[in-house]
Amino acid sequence: MKNNSIVLIATGTLFATVLSVAAGYALTRPEKTKLLPAVNIRSIVFEPETSVALGFGFRCGFLGLLHMDVSQERLEREYHLKLITTAPSVIYHVFKT
Repeated sequence: MKNNSIVLIATGTLFATVLSVAAGYALTRPEKTKLLPAVNIRSIVFEPETSVALGFGFRCGFLGLLHMDVSQERLEREYHLKLITTAPSVIYHVFKT
């Protein structure tokens, strides 16, 4: 994977390379049950996360900031969720030479 944002595997399945990460949390308890099926979108890489202050949520990986904004807007509009989204961060690796 040499700096490609999308990788095509031999089976024909597309896997996105995560460039930015943010966590999303639902505001109310009934919305938390709708959050798992809603986040299960192929273009988003996600894993469950809990916060002492915010409760149950997901750490989601996106292709970039625009992808994060569009995905958040889609979740709020299609699934009628009110989300709190943390500030995006970037995954980086340090190589010692």
